Amino acid sequence: MASFESWLETNWFNLVQTVSIVVGLLFAGLSLRRDARSRRLSNLLVLKQEHRELWNTIHEKPGLARILQKEVDLVATPITNEEETFLRQLIVHVAVAWELIQDGTPLNLAGLRRDVAGVFSLPLPKLAWERAREAQNRRFMKFVDRAVATRLKRDKDRP
Repeated sequence: MASFESWLETNWFNLVQTVSIVVGLLFAGLSLRRDARSRRLSNLLVLKQEHRELWNTIHEKPGLARILQKEVDLVATPITNEEETFLRQLIVHVAVAWELIQDGTPLNLAGLRRDVAGVFSLPLPKLAWERAREAQNRRFMKFVDRAVATRLKRDKDRP
């Protein structure tokens, strides 16, 4: 015990300094973790607001009604600029949601996959996706393509 007291007497400043540094690092780590969680939740709120605004647009503008139709004759009535613009905004929105999930934002990836499969298997969104897909992140492109392929296969297998 005497050797510890002797060591402490000569090294007390180094001990206090080391403990202070460790405690400071712990607090900094906790602060960074809280900031990251706060940023993710803030991103989630912004995404949900944008989602609401985007889908309100489709309901407010009659020119966008065909987007959600299962039967569309693209030869007789090609995609309009308004429809394609909306669908490109939708693609960007979905890409942002996917990126946020990859970053740890508390969103449901399976739910996003179902939504993507449901929308992008429709004729107009499918066409817009085919035109825009090469400009997307490769991993996101695979995510959408797999979701749509799975949906189309499942629909084909149904009696």
